Amino acid sequence: MAAVLALGPPLRTTVLRSATVKRYESDQLTHFVGRGKSSDKERFDLLVKILSEGELRGSGKNVVSPNAKISKREMFDPNIVCFCDIPLSGLTIHTEKYGSFGLAFQKAHLVNKGATPVFYVALGSRVRDVETGTWITRGDYLDKMAVRALDLLDSDTRKEKQEIHPLNAAINGERIEGPILTARQDAPHVSVHHFMVAEILPFIVPFDERLPIHHKDNYYMEREWRIGGPLRFVASDLAQILLPKRFHPELEKRLPNYGVPLASV
Repeated sequence: MAAVLALGPPLRTTVLRSATVKRYESDQLTHFVGRGKSSDKERFDLLVKILSEGELRGSGKNVVSPNAKISKREMFDPNIVCFCDIPLSGLTIHTEKYGSFGLAFQKAHLVNKGATPVFYVALGSRVRDVETGTWITRGDYLDKMAVRALDLLDSDTRKEKQEIHPLNAAINGERIEGPILTARQDAPHVSVHHFMVAEILPFIVPFDERLPIHHKDNYYMEREWRIGGPLRFVASDLAQILLPKRFHPELEKRLPNYGVPLASV
């Protein structure tokens, strides 16, 4: 009897932990389309267009504004495609903001393509400024140090700036074989410049931690992942397509042999 009781608690703990994880995160990453559209019909047409073309385009232009505030999401306009790491059962808040038309990929597939979670920064969090010794908000410190970092890197890369254009292809999600930097660019400060402007700073997502969870600017609730755009795909890359049930027959009519499972939030 003692041996049986000893085996009980670990088994129960494992089951509870597994159930919690299933509610908390997903093995799929989902991108919703048509947030700026005025009707579900327009969102549906956009979804069909994306599926037909096999491409998710990034939302930005890869513009860096060195003197803008990163805390207001103004410093970087990266060409990225965004996904949420939320299970189907927990998507209600997300779809209230972004609509109910989306494409889901297996997380492992997108990780292999370069997808990674963002780094959330609570703007009201306090941090000690190493230069002044005073405590300031993390938002203010982020603005100060991001500008400082770009100033330092730009002063080192000014001579090579006209040669940095090959880096844009990497930022745009192109799979490049061999070195990204040319021989003339193969200097530590140029590599660090690319690392900061392509792999670190554009993945910082500041958010106001005081906002309610349903607020459209509460980005923390999105559990966001990003990948450089555009993202090209074929039907077999998709795990499922999300759209309201009333649109299922129309999608099957317009894309009769697509062969991807349909789901609804």
